[in-house]
Amino acid sequence: MWNVMGLLGGTILEQAEEIISESLEGRTKKANVCDRISETTAKVIAILFDVPGMNQAHSRDLTKATAILNLKDGTLVKSYQNVAFDRIFLVDREGDLIFGCFISRIQAKALNEALSKISKEFT
Repeated sequence: MWNVMGLLGGTILEQAEEIISESLEGRTKKANVCDRISETTAKVIAILFDVPGMNQAHSRDLTKATAILNLKDGTLVKSYQNVAFDRIFLVDREGDLIFGCFISRIQAKALNEALSKISKEFT
């Protein structure tokens, strides 16, 4: 019986996700994505991914982000915060998304330390 309920619940969740995706489709813009990166940017991505609790972010918040660092290779580091999460985006000179990540505000200290290291070594 529980397997049937689980299957029904899964189906309902899938349908709900489809409905939500369809309704949001016209409201969100997808960012253009960069297809090549420099060694500098690759090292910065590695530093960001080493932050405990870091996750890959969706591009929908890129338009709300503001520039906080300009790397030696011209890549912009942008940040967007809300009450729950800090988001970091790397954007190329044309404004195309290279990388996006987010972390809980609870873990923001580790992110700030990573950003300080990035600022010292790559700007």
